This record gives sequence, structure tokens and C-alpha cells, in this order.
Amino acid sequence: MRILSNQRPVKKLLMPQAADTAQLGTLDALAFFRSEADLKAPSTAGNYRKAIDTFEAFDAGRGVALADIDAPMLLAWLSALFADGYSYKVAGHYLAALSALYGAAVKQGRAPATEAFAQAKRALGSIAALDFDHKRRISNFNALCALARNAHTLRGSMALYADLLLFCIYSGGISPCEAARMHKDDPAAELTPEAAAIARRHSSANRKYIFPLDQASLTPRQLDAKVDSASRSLLAVKGVESTLPLSDTIANLWATAALHIGAAPAGIVAVLGSRPADNPAFALAPIVGASPLDRKMLLRGTAALIADNPEQWHAMRLRRSTSYAQIADRLATLPQGIAAPQLYYPCEEIARRVGKKIVFDDRPVIHDILFFKNRLTDIPALFRHIGDLAWCYTVGGPGTPYAVISDAAMAAFQRTIGIFTPGMDIYPAGSLPLAEGDRVQIIGGGFAGVTATVGSTTAADGATICRLLFFDNRGVEWRLSVDSRMVRRTN
Repeated sequence: MRILSNQRPVKKLLMPQAADTAQLGTLDALAFFRSEADLKAPSTAGNYRKAIDTFEAFDAGRGVALADIDAPMLLAWLSALFADGYSYKVAGHYLAALSALYGAAVKQGRAPATEAFAQAKRALGSIAALDFDHKRRISNFNALCALARNAHTLRGSMALYADLLLFCIYSGGISPCEAARMHKDDPAAELTPEAAAIARRHSSANRKYIFPLDQASLTPRQLDAKVDSASRSLLAVKGVESTLPLSDTIANLWATAALHIGAAPAGIVAVLGSRPADNPAFALAPIVGASPLDRKMLLRGTAALIADNPEQWHAMRLRRSTSYAQIADRLATLPQGIAAPQLYYPCEEIARRVGKKIVFDDRPVIHDILFFKNRLTDIPALFRHIGDLAWCYTVGGPGTPYAVISDAAMAAFQRTIGIFTPGMDIYPAGSLPLAEGDRVQIIGGGFAGVTATVGSTTAADGATICRLLFFDNRGVEWRLSVDSRMVRRTN
């Protein structure tokens, strides 16, 4: 794989133009904010740029005109800050910074006056007393994932209540007391595969309830007390710390998991039908209904994350004037605790004549798309660090889960362009290695479809390179070196 390495380009800023009443507020907000920040004293400019960087990461490449900024957008941005772990104090400073920058645009006649920032400030003040302990919520989420992946080792009542709690999480954060009353014949259309597997494991032909909790011999209040006590004890033993009621604890655990797959706070609240208690990441989100498709997608994505969190391929879009070298440099400074992703930025070697010399240049196959392999849980922290340089593709636009590229699709793409990542296996393990004299067909690149004979094989950079011989339709002999993953044996 060839990697393009460029010098850092100078970022061009859109400077303010003469006011035009017909186009009031159409100026790009981020460009104007940055140009205004550059005019401030160094310490002030630095703080303003931090606020702008978070707003740009929130924007995710959509582009925002000054007139587009309203109270719902600012509240969604503040929610994103709290979801990323920013403190109440920092969020207030950032809001004040953007308010000052927008005020400069109004004074210059480049944006319409608005009450949006005042409304956002009042909303922010209304949640000052909430619990902003982001680290504890992440610790609880990690404890939940550990419980899910080790539940098979539990026995007796601990195994039963572990399954009950995981069933609630896999079903979108429903209450354990509600799950305890569910019948095995209840419609299961909304059950995720993970929740359905738990239901099958506990269902019995001789019992109408999914979980065997002696429901028939207990009053509703006794059943609730039994489930609450046993569930709280198990969560505490497994490292989940919470002083909230059990149903609120489960809702917060599921909501935190949903954030990890890229869902926006507003989308999570829409699925839950309410705001998770005492959690600032959701306190400013509107309560609206979720479509059946959005609900299904979010429930399935969150359940798969908790049950299994493998490394998967994703794609990021480089922002304007950002180079691969800038991304690589930034990733080299990742703080401790943020996993560095595997990168894939395929480049072709292009030959051109300069005077009497032949000069070889590397040209990216797709100049503004960088593929990376990482766990879903690592992506939010990664883009908190590089969000001003790139944004991650999602399945349905900003605020929806991160898009995943299957291994099969990535293998097909790499085979087509003939540039591979280390360790990418195109054929099943155990296939016989190619040898001299084998007949093969080239299956990717510019010579796809050509049948050739293997002349020799050599190892290079962890790959096997085949020297191929073939004749064209004029009888001219060709000799070509290709990666063994680019050919298929035909004999």
C-alpha cells in the first residue's frame, strides 16, 4: 500500500464581503467565525478556536450559514458537547464564544439578529444541577459490556438476572419489572436477535412468562421488589454505580451505549420516549417519536455493540484543504486511552516526464476518503481528537449510527484496485500457495480478465508477488508482477 504524504496546506478562510441585504446571513458560519477569531488577542483567539472546532465537529460537513443558526441547533450542539464529556462550565464558555462571534456578524450587517443564543443560555442554566460525571457513565457502560461478554460464566440466580438485565438493554432500555411480566407469546417483532436468543433460552412450554421468577405466587408489588433488589445487587457486584431508580439506571445504560454507535441524543430520546434521568447529554433534546425503521436500526446497532464489539471498517471524509499527512500527524499525538485505528489510503504510482527525467508521483485513488478500522466504541473519542480535520460517515446522515463496511465489501474493493492492507485475506485460510507453472486469471486492476502463467513467486512486505507471463492477441509476450491476491488459480 502506498501512502501519500503532503506538506500541510495553508487553510484558506472565507473573508467577510460587503453586506448584501438580499443575501443576509448566507455567509458560511464557520469561515466567518474563524476569520473573526484570528483578529482577537492570542489567548482569546485560542479559546474561540476551541469552541469553533467543537461546532465544526458537530456540523459533520453539512455546512452552516449564519442565518441557519437557531436555538434547536445550539441545543443539539450543547447536547453533543455533554455526550462527549465536556463540563457544564466549558459548555457555557463555548456558547458565550459563539455568541460573541455571531454578534460581530450582526454588527457588520452579515447576519440577522436572533434570540437563539439567549434561549440556549437560559436552557443551559436550567440543567446546572444535573449530574455531569461523564467518567462514571463510561465506567458503567464498560461494566455493562463486561457483564454481557461474561454472562455465560454465571450460574444460578445471577445467570437468570444477568439475562433479564441484558434482555432489557437489548430491547431498548425497558424496565426490568416490565420484562419480568412479558409473556413468551407476546409479539416479538421488535426483539433484537440478542434479546430473542435470551427469550428462547428461558421460555418453557409449561410457563406463560419468559423468565422464571415465580410470578404466579407473587403480588405485583412483591414481584417488583424481588426484581429490583436482585437486579441492583447484580449491577453493584459487576461495577455499575447508580443512585437512580432501577428503570432510570437501565435507560441511562442503554442511552450511553447508543451514543457509542454514533446516535444523536435527540434520536436516542425519540426511541426511549423520554429523557434519561439526571443526564445532561439528553436534558436539552426534544421529545419526538421515532420512526419504526430508526427504532429498529438503533436497537439492533446498540445490542450488537454490547454483545460483540469487533474491529470493523469505516470511512471518514477529509474536510476541505485537509491532507492525509495532517490526519497521520494528528493520530500520532492521540492521548493515552484512545485506540489508534488501522488506516487505508490507497494511492497509485503515476509516471510523468519532467524534461528528460521520468518522475513518479503518488496519487490517491479517492483523495478525500480515508478508510479506517476500529471498534465502534473507539470512534467517538477518535473524532473528538480529529473532528476538525474529518468526519465519519453514518448510515443516514449526522446523528445516525456510524456506517460499517463489511469485510467482504472491503476485500472486493481492494481486489478491484489492486492495493491491499496487510493481512487482508482474499481466499479462505488453507488454500494452496501458487507455484511456478500454475495457470491463473487476473481478477482486478487494469489487466482484469487476462489469463497468465506463474513464472515465479517472491515474498515482499508480507505479501506474495507473482511474476506472470502471457501473450496478447498479437503474439507479444508480457511479463507482469502482481500481488497473489489479484489472481485466481484456473488449473
